Amino acid sequence: MRAQQWTPPAYARIAIRGLSAATCRDIARAELRDDHPFLWRGGTALALHGLGKFLARPGRYLYLRRSLCTAGACELIDDVAHARDYLAMILPVLPLRSRRELGRMLAGLDKEILRRTIPDPFPPEGTWRVLQGLCGWEWWHRRIYEG
Repeated sequence: MRAQQWTPPAYARIAIRGLSAATCRDIARAELRDDHPFLWRGGTALALHGLGKFLARPGRYLYLRRSLCTAGACELIDDVAHARDYLAMILPVLPLRSRRELGRMLAGLDKEILRRTIPDPFPPEGTWRVLQGLCGWEWWHRRIYEG
């Protein structure tokens, strides 16, 4: 007798281009867990969409933009650093196979973001990130923002 696989409810099913159905299912399961207050349904898909939208902008060099809207969905789409924070938070809660698959996708995106953004020699200090479970300033926060 074969064990039944967990299937997310219809409202939580996502399909992310470039990721297998099993990884998408694991992401949906992780986002529906109650023990991580900063993960929410569909956040990974929105964060990846935001990174793709940012990298699709024309120009050799890109400047990060802060979101004008403070709602979680807006920040994931508009602010690359916020989107990358979300993806850094979901990676450790995924099973190893899914973590590796998403990690490979992120490695390519990170390489392109590093290539097309400019390092900030004087990044602002921020302690709010410690509250989210991330320690220190990740490299994606040490890039120059617009304005």
